[in-house]
Amino acid sequence: MLTISDTEMLIRLFSACGVGFLLGWERGRNFKQAGSRTHILVCLMACVTSIISAYGYVGNIGFVINSDPARLVVGVLTGIGFLGTGLIWKDSQHGISGITTAANIFLTAVLGIAVGLGLYKLTIATTLIAYLTLESDNIKKKLKKLFGNKEDDAKEAEEAEDK
Repeated sequence: MLTISDTEMLIRLFSACGVGFLLGWERGRNFKQAGSRTHILVCLMACVTSIISAYGYVGNIGFVINSDPARLVVGVLTGIGFLGTGLIWKDSQHGISGITTAANIFLTAVLGIAVGLGLYKLTIATTLIAYLTLESDNIKKKLKKLFGNKEDDAKEAEEAEDK
């Protein structure tokens, strides 16, 4: 029989909050539609759902229910798909926007499921990769500031000498 201690359950819930906060903080800092609160709630909801799915039907209600625990997880992903769809907009001036935020919300739900199932290494690695991906434009700008200007200055100096 699968069981989970109260301590482990709390660790998973607070880990989900941390993952949601980190990914949502980046979106909010860049003035996108969904920020930390939304990401925390999505990750927390997915975590709770996966805990219920994996542990909630066995022994905790006095009898065993024969069911497919993956159904709850599939329901989470379906619902998040609808939430993500609402984040994507098309306007005549800027084209399509919100795709990255929608994908990030979906990933946050998947990471909440992973945390709820206790897959900490997978969650940490994926969160780190996702955060670096979201920050890649800012990282490029900072690297250009540090190193790019020197190359541009050298090119401008060469062009000035050639004239």
